[in-house]
Formats: sequence, C-alpha cells, structure tokens
Amino acid sequence: MSSSTRTKTKKSPRKATQTAVPSADRPGIRRPILSEDIISFTECRGKLGEYIEKTRRTHRPIIVTQNGKPTSVLVSVIDWEASSPNWEEEQRIAEQVLDDMRIAEGQFANGECHSNKDAFSMVRKEFGL
Repeated sequence: MSSSTRTKTKKSPRKATQTAVPSADRPGIRRPILSEDIISFTECRGKLGEYIEKTRRTHRPIIVTQNGKPTSVLVSVIDWEASSPNWEEEQRIAEQVLDDMRIAEGQFANGECHSNKDAFSMVRKEFGL
C-alpha cells in the first residue's frame, strides 16, 4: 500500500467522526435536554445571565414555562442565525405560491381546468407513460 493510500485511509475516519459528532463550538441549535433545559419564568428571570451563557456554551435552547406550560424559548443569536431560514427567500416563495393560486383560481372560474383523470392522461401522453 502506498503512503498516499494510507494517508487517505487514516484521514477518512477522522472526517466521518467530525461530521457525526457535532462540535460544541460550531453554531446550530442542538436538541434540549429536558431534565436540564426546561425552566419556569420565575427561575429564568432570577438567573437570566446564567441561562444566556448556557445557551451560548451548549448550543441548546432553554424552554421557558409559565403556569406549567411552555411559552418561550431562549436561544443564542449565533445559533438562531445559523438555524434560521433565509427569510427573504421564504417570503419570495410564499408570494409566488399565492400568485400561482390566484392564477389557478381565475382559470378554474373561467372553466380552464381538467379533471384529475384527464390531467393524468395528458401527463402520461406527454411523457410516454
């Protein structure tokens, strides 16, 4: 076995380990540990600084309850940004879907539509199915 082959073999398991085991320093929200990460509003208010630091350090959200029910989540800004979708892109897609629905409603109102059976027949014919 050549040295380059051995090098590739040795590097491969390390890369797999790095991917499989998330680094605590890499941003991204982790799954909360229910026995540690659910707190009451009163407890959160009294130790807010500690919980903010904990979310930053562990990358786990803190679930805040009021009257025994979960109401809010405390998460670090870095993790929020890493986990948040591209809001502008989501908005663009939502607007496009609404536009498409308006067009479809107009077509339906004008009788420009087909039954499911006819639509599937046209697709089969178009693609030779």
